[in-house]
Amino acid sequence: MRPDLAPLKPATRKFILTLEKIGAKKARPEALAEGKREGEVEGKRHSLLIVLEGRGFSPTSAQRARIRACSRAAQLDAWLKRVATVESVAELLGPKPAAKAPTKRRPVSRSTPPTSKARARATNTTRPRASKSQVG
Repeated sequence: MRPDLAPLKPATRKFILTLEKIGAKKARPEALAEGKREGEVEGKRHSLLIVLEGRGFSPTSAQRARIRACSRAAQLDAWLKRVATVESVAELLGPKPAAKAPTKRRPVSRSTPPTSKARARATNTTRPRASKSQVG
């Protein structure tokens, strides 16, 4: 029994505890999954820094910040796979990812050839339908 609920009537206490259990069941799976992902990513970051130090590399503060800022497990996995074979931290991390420049959209050329349906309509090359008297 929780002491903070002791002054309440037994029915009220039971109602509150039931609501807490229901809320915990609904929120728990999502929260656990998210916490697990965050914990795995944090562990990969820590492992990467440990291996770098074990190999005798001293990452700069900017490189450490880049590793700590990485929240993509796939990227951290790729770095962990390569960390044993690289010659420097700079080689491991590669060039800093550039900000995505807006892509230029090419204007649609009006001289593009029409689709087969449009071409058929334009040239009126469809065959006329046979009438019932011609079929039978």
